[in-house]
Amino acid sequence: MKDEAAFLQKKYPAIASRNGTKYLAKTLNRLLMHHIKDCLPELKTRINIMTSQYQTLLQSFGEPIDDKVIHPSTGVSLKARPSEKR
Repeated sequence: MKDEAAFLQKKYPAIASRNGTKYLAKTLNRLLMHHIKDCLPELKTRINIMTSQYQTLLQSFGEPIDDKVIHPSTGVSLKARPSEKR
């Protein structure tokens, strides 16, 4: 980058400060940050809406079932392994 800066300063002194890899990196970084800041509120809103929708769907399934529940009268597990017969 030093060679590039020296070349631009020598050959194109009037525009050297607005050209080259260093200037390009700063400019692209600034543009990216502005784009992220512009899009972030909308993205955050969409994520919150989707989270709420899936939370509602999850609650509609009811309470979780414990896989290790044992039937009180028989003492047998209510969940058999796929290879076992009930």
